[in-house]
Amino acid sequence: MPSPAFARSLPPPKRPRVASFVIPGIPKEDIAWRLDRYGIAIRVGHHCVLPAIRRFSL
Repeated sequence: MPSPAFARSLPPPKRPRVASFVIPGIPKEDIAWRLDRYGIAIRVGHHCVLPAIRRFSL
């Protein structure tokens, strides 16, 4: 499995408890399914950012 590419990395103690990442070559749904098997909950897709997408016409 390729290493995840994090959108932003901050030094401790300012490191966020929420992180955005992409694992190239693996669909987001597969990542969510694999992590769920270990009890790790993540959100996939762009549903959380729809207001920003509309605002900036992305």
